[in-house]
Amino acid sequence: MSLVSSPSIPTDIKSLKAIYKRFLEEYKDKSGEAKYRRAIDEMIANGRRSLIIDYHDLFGYPLTRELARDLHFNPEKHIEAASQAIKEIVLTLVGDLDSPEVTFVKYPFHARFDNLPETTSIRELHSQVLNRFVQIKGIIIRVSEIFARISKAAYRCKSCDEMILIDLMKGEQDIPKVCPNCGGRLLFDEGNSEYINWQHIRIQELPEDLPPGAMPKHIEAELWDDLVDKVKPGDQIIATGVIKLQPASGSRRISTRPVLIYKRYLDLNNIKVPSKVYEKVDISPEDEKIILNLAKDPNIEEKLLNSIAPAIYGWRHIKKAIVLALFGGNPLVLPDGTKIRGELHLLLVGDPGVAKCVSGDTLVFVDGEFCRIADLAEELLKKGNKRLEDGYAAEGDFKVLSMTKDMKIEEKKCAGIAKRKAPSTLLEIKTERGLSIKVTPTHPFLTIDKNGRPQYVKAEDLLMGSYVATLGLFETRHNRDPPK
Repeated sequence: MSLVSSPSIPTDIKSLKAIYKRFLEEYKDKSGEAKYRRAIDEMIANGRRSLIIDYHDLFGYPLTRELARDLHFNPEKHIEAASQAIKEIVLTLVGDLDSPEVTFVKYPFHARFDNLPETTSIRELHSQVLNRFVQIKGIIIRVSEIFARISKAAYRCKSCDEMILIDLMKGEQDIPKVCPNCGGRLLFDEGNSEYINWQHIRIQELPEDLPPGAMPKHIEAELWDDLVDKVKPGDQIIATGVIKLQPASGSRRISTRPVLIYKRYLDLNNIKVPSKVYEKVDISPEDEKIILNLAKDPNIEEKLLNSIAPAIYGWRHIKKAIVLALFGGNPLVLPDGTKIRGELHLLLVGDPGVAKCVSGDTLVFVDGEFCRIADLAEELLKKGNKRLEDGYAAEGDFKVLSMTKDMKIEEKKCAGIAKRKAPSTLLEIKTERGLSIKVTPTHPFLTIDKNGRPQYVKAEDLLMGSYVATLGLFETRHNRDPPK
């Protein structure tokens, strides 16, 4: 077995194309099959013009290892050379180019690189060097309509009818003002110009990738040719592309001076939506029998409603909406012909930071003893914390008094604590027994409605004479009095 040494990286497209062509024809996978020759055969059979090239295959092949490294720094020449190599191989395989089945070979082919070793965070793209090849993950939040963008502009001479084609895909080109043949005036010929599909999208950071308390960042990106219409808003994607600059919105050129303000965008080379893996659910005959019996239960709606967030008391109309959204319904056609769809969309809106917010001097019952929540927060924050927009948060491993779904008081584990900047307004709630507490206006209190049923009410909605639930008399673990 002989090893092929990695050659120095050629600088011209022609030499690069020869290396990529050899890679595509010779590379074999673990089973010994020519992976990319097989992929090209499938591409031709399906009339496609894009070939996915795995970066790890490129790096693992001795002849192209240095090319894989250079791809990060000079992506455009590698994409061009590999694309030309693909088309050259296709042309040798299709035979009769005049056959209507292979008209697609007259259009550009694309090498699309995938599976890069590193994924760059969207919020870190501003620190990356221009024209570098990167891979990002994100979620699509905006997709434009599809436009026809000029790839080759045709100009026709008004005097001699000579036509000139100018390739605009290679960056800005000088447009001749006069005909090189006769010196006559050139006019833009819209009908004989060539066009390519173009689409603009916006990609935002995934929620799980956000630093604590940070707002999500996004970047604009462009899709060309057969990448167009591959994604829709809400899709989570992995994409590779080249970092480029474009004038920022509202920025314009003044006289001969350059545009002063630019923003970065991605010229995408490849984009994929990872397929969702759905867990297979096996329903046994016993399960089926239980389901059929439940379907006959006249109280099935009530049981389903009670199964939604049982730890949260009340809000039955919202829980019912969630149940209906889960199961859908039947479309209706009204007598006047109006159609009402069976599916339901649900939007839940609430105040940000709806946790129970109290002042720092509030006493809490922790691990069997009373302590001030400010002292507890300081102790936990010293051990490690996460920065929030208006404060800090820390993980906790202690027990506090908590109400169960059947309204019993028990000690439950608390996962964490947050120390935030106090709002401009705090409310002090006092009871006839002399108990008092300072809270934010949206802090919930357990009270009873006019029918005697328990319900939660915001502090700002309490009235003089309202009943609120308080803890009865009890002893601490070590019979210590609360701190003064």
